[in-house]
Amino acid sequence: MQFFIMAANFEDRFLAFVSQQHLAHFVSDKPPALYHYKTSAGMQSIASSGVIRAHNLGKMSDFTDGRYAAAIMRTHIDRAYAVEGDGDALELLSAMRTQLSAVELDDVFVLSLSVDGDEMGMWRLYADRGRGFSFVMPYEDARTWGLRHHVGTLLKCIYDCKTLALLCDESLKQLRELFLADVAVGLAPDPVYCAKWFLDLAAWLSSAFKPEVYRNEREWRFVFRCPAKYHKISADGRTFVELPVFSSNPEISCPFTAICAGPDCDYDDDILPLRRVLHQQGYGSNFPVYLSRQHSVRPGKRAPIVTSIVPA
Repeated sequence: MQFFIMAANFEDRFLAFVSQQHLAHFVSDKPPALYHYKTSAGMQSIASSGVIRAHNLGKMSDFTDGRYAAAIMRTHIDRAYAVEGDGDALELLSAMRTQLSAVELDDVFVLSLSVDGDEMGMWRLYADRGRGFSFVMPYEDARTWGLRHHVGTLLKCIYDCKTLALLCDESLKQLRELFLADVAVGLAPDPVYCAKWFLDLAAWLSSAFKPEVYRNEREWRFVFRCPAKYHKISADGRTFVELPVFSSNPEISCPFTAICAGPDCDYDDDILPLRRVLHQQGYGSNFPVYLSRQHSVRPGKRAPIVTSIVPA
């Protein structure tokens, strides 16, 4: 045991534990493809600019993002602090309680994806009540694009509060054991540093936990850090960064393979304008536009000149 402690630093030993949890919970049941929903204007903007926006975790439109897991973690830290009998461990937990209210999320960004590209709730909530689009990204293409070009990771969202509670308990237990092991061999670990390092890591993973009410969205998230010099502010005050999806660089392959028009998309008002933008940018033949299986022609509108239905 002592040899292992001296052979690896605190961060490496805890990351080994996190890697096990990552494989067991955050990347299990990999889907064949992932989808992202946008309004009609948003989809045209992506096609014309060649970039997609990812928003800051601390300023997502869903107010539970990041805060939900942080609140549960704080509860477990407080409970552990209340019952802790070891003075060294108490210093670590005290440092965590002090720092948790100020966990930095300004450089953590999230792009939300779903395993279902034709789900009515997603159309209504994220794609202008069905007037928008979704686009498909094969899982491996999305993972490669995110990891290689944007230094991020794909995480499957967890909606089970029991899993969140268990991970909080196990993480704190593992952290405590590693910290006290270093104390025992005279390494004098800094509780303030260890607390900050742990909470920074927790902030990275916090976006993967959501309340059970969102379970039907079956969401995955691309999560990454981006320095302040790349941050931009949208008209609604939210912070975002731009991720290239179309590039002249042959090493940066586009993760999109097809686009689906929502159930209430009109041909003249929504589908045709997008096709024109795709054609103008030289992408027209590369991204077929399918129709939602739930599509219906709105009264007084022309039926879409699209024969394909979005594949399963």
